[in-house]
Amino acid sequence: MELLVQELGIAGEVSSMDARYEPDLADGAWVDDDIFLVPFDSDGNPCADRMTWDLREGKRVRLTGGPYEGDVGTIMGKNHNGDYRIRFADSINPMFNARRRPFSLWLGNWWLEQATKGFGIVAGGKIPFVNVEESQALERVDVSLASNKAASAPAPPALSKKPRNVPTPPPLPKWHSNPPAASQQ
Repeated sequence: MELLVQELGIAGEVSSMDARYEPDLADGAWVDDDIFLVPFDSDGNPCADRMTWDLREGKRVRLTGGPYEGDVGTIMGKNHNGDYRIRFADSINPMFNARRRPFSLWLGNWWLEQATKGFGIVAGGKIPFVNVEESQALERVDVSLASNKAASAPAPPALSKKPRNVPTPPPLPKWHSNPPAASQQ
């Protein structure tokens, strides 16, 4: 890679392969290791006040948008670049009202700079997730499981979708004791 950079003459514009991104946090945003102050409210919307964004291992977070909006996950830790892994084990698909397989999402460490400076997913938008208390996380799972149980109850009989103006088809032939034998050739 270094030879390519030299050949292209862009050595001053390219970081080395060993370079690691260090976020430039807003002034006063760092509270402690993996704890930050961000100008967003408890729903992830931008606001004048700053809330605590606690990204320590074991903390619970709720997604604020996208196809998994409302799902609650657990911060599992960070990789060597400082990116956070969040594990979602109790995700419910709202369309099928069924539990999804557990999955993980990654929060790149560049989000620390973005969030502490008030930048959301889009201009004026939300941050990807907010912290939730353990009781709120358990409540979401309980509600989802209750709706799953209700969904597994027997469904009422389906109504006919045949238009009223369609004539009734002729009756099927009635076979007496045996159906007619196939002709032999």
